[in-house]
Amino acid sequence: MLAASAPGAPREQVVHGDGLAVMVERMPPPERRAVVLIDPSYEVKSDYRTVVEALVEAQRRFRTGTFLLWYPVIERARTDALLAALHAAGMPSQFRVELGLRPDAPGHGMTAAGVVVINPPWTLPEAAATGLPWLAAALGAAGPVVAAWLVPPAS
Repeated sequence: MLAASAPGAPREQVVHGDGLAVMVERMPPPERRAVVLIDPSYEVKSDYRTVVEALVEAQRRFRTGTFLLWYPVIERARTDALLAALHAAGMPSQFRVELGLRPDAPGHGMTAAGVVVINPPWTLPEAAATGLPWLAAALGAAGPVVAAWLVPPAS
């Protein structure tokens, strides 16, 4: 079905396999700039670890790329461990945006979602600081609202 959505698109491919491994294998792309969206299933709990390892290697191979890593907040401790691993990974310039529709709670169910942007555009922090509170209010969000540097850019 995915392959049928873009028939004949020369720059698009559908690959069946381990998406994280394929991402690393394809770095760097022929272009000098690109945005890479990473959306693991997180159904396999080891994804929280392997996504960091793959992202570190992909960013090492493609330093000028912008990487967007989506994450769910289902268990805050698991999310905090993912964010701590990203922080400790040594990649500069990591900006985090998270919106919680509900307060964190024990049990199952996603209460929030976020994205960590590696090498973000310079306009993102200001846009997120302005737009995220507006979006949270419009949605009646009652959970965490975060727009902050996880790792600031190297000066």
